[in-house]
Amino acid sequence: MKAAIIENYGAPEVLQWRDAVDPVLHGGELLIQTSATSVNPFDLKQRSGQYQDFAPVAFPAILGVDVAGTIARVGPGVSGFAAGDQVFAKARGPTRNSA
Repeated sequence: MKAAIIENYGAPEVLQWRDAVDPVLHGGELLIQTSATSVNPFDLKQRSGQYQDFAPVAFPAILGVDVAGTIARVGPGVSGFAAGDQVFAKARGPTRNSA
C-alpha cells in the first residue's frame, strides 16, 4: 500500500509518499481501502510536534484519523461488516509503520 509517512516532527516537507507495510489485523479491526480522508488541525499540530507532550508519535508514522472507503479485509472477531462494504470511520491514529 502507499501512505504519507513521517520519520520526524516538522513542516509539511517531512511527509513522504511511499510504500508502507500492509497492516496485520488484530481482533475487532478492519482494513479499509481509503477513498477519502481529511487533514484537520489536530493532524497538522501532531505532525509539527506541537502536540508531542500529550499525543506523541512513534516514528515512522502514518497520521490521520478520518477515513472513508471500502473494507478490504475483516479481522478476527468482527461481525456486521464484510469485505466490499463502504464505510466511513474514525481510526485510532497514528499508525506506526516500518516500511
